[in-house]
Amino acid sequence: MSLISEEYVAAYARATGTDHNHAREKLRRIKEPLRSRIVRAAMTQASLGSQELHDPIEDEPLLRQVLEQAEQEAKMSLADQGIEMHMGYCHLFWEKKAEILANRYGITWFSPADMNPYVLYD
Repeated sequence: MSLISEEYVAAYARATGTDHNHAREKLRRIKEPLRSRIVRAAMTQASLGSQELHDPIEDEPLLRQVLEQAEQEAKMSLADQGIEMHMGYCHLFWEKKAEILANRYGITWFSPADMNPYVLYD
């Protein structure tokens, strides 16, 4: 089991609005590389007043066009399959986007549901 620094625990507690003990326990349960991505997001985004964390790669200027392209492809792919926006659509969309990014570009992207395991999405 890897040690989680107090700095990381404090950032995650601040970002999630939880106490330090709860934040530490949540971080321990999250496996790498997701935990590193969440900690990075907590340290940079919480100070900006973000309500939810997003994958920090979304803030990298060199990846913006690729991420936007993957989003458009995911929407088109789901539409071609006859999948319309409905309850749960976001999960299908995020799964398809992650698949496109991984298979076509070799990029690991984490969805809002991955980045915010304490939030329920529908």
